[in-house]
Amino acid sequence: MVSYMEDTDFPEELVEPIKALTNQSRRKMLLSLSERDALSYSQIRGTFRIKKGTLNHHLHILVSAGLIRNFSNKDLGNPYKSFYAITG
Repeated sequence: MVSYMEDTDFPEELVEPIKALTNQSRRKMLLSLSERDALSYSQIRGTFRIKKGTLNHHLHILVSAGLIRNFSNKDLGNPYKSFYAITG
């Protein structure tokens, strides 16, 4: 994927975030999330209009890299159960 990082002494905590940001779709998702407090899974899917499996893949990579977090809102009457937000 990003072979130049293998030849460089990047701090371990930076490798996954850097790899996550090599994809344009993930950069756009991160930018969209940075402009709001949080977005539901459905809102992200509606904004980017990509297949569910592809969205799951991108969100998983961003969460694993520590760039975003996933949380649930258990309030009754709220149709959105899964939310994503920038970590920090």
